[in-house]
Amino acid sequence: GSGKSTLSRSLCGLDSLVAGSISVNGVEFTQKQLQTNVGYLFQNPDYGIFLPTVGSEIGWSLRNNKEMSKKEKEQLVLECANLFNLNVDDNPTMMSYGSRKRVQAAVAYMLNRPFLIIDELDSALTYADSYKIVELLRSNGSAIVIISHDYNFANILAKRIYTIVDGNVVEKEGLL
Repeated sequence: GSGKSTLSRSLCGLDSLVAGSISVNGVEFTQKQLQTNVGYLFQNPDYGIFLPTVGSEIGWSLRNNKEMSKKEKEQLVLECANLFNLNVDDNPTMMSYGSRKRVQAAVAYMLNRPFLIIDELDSALTYADSYKIVELLRSNGSAIVIISHDYNFANILAKRIYTIVDGNVVEKEGLL
């Protein structure tokens, strides 16, 4: 109820700003620029999964790529699925909640956004699985903000921790 998801949805361009603007390195971003530069992994992965197979979900971002052959795209999707311990032929609706979160993370990996917001990654996943996902996304070059109520999880992954107090984002002194 503090506004974490609302702030996040605005930062990635899913929700319009009521007032003000969002700037990166002094450059104001439009809502469209936010949508193409900031990825958002929903707390509930079902909000972002809509295709019949894991492979089609992972490959969605490649659909308009004219520079890659169909075979190259298939190979890239297979490699990504393997990184996230997924089977390209599986039906996401028949998978566990945690597995659907891995599908969502694999899609984000393929989209290769420079900035990602991950909402409650640690629900339905072990710390080890969550840590692996974050490391894979970081290895892709993404800066990451993780929303979590789990201070132990945050301490494992975070370089900095912020909280929202009375509508203001406040950096915590040191890790918790």
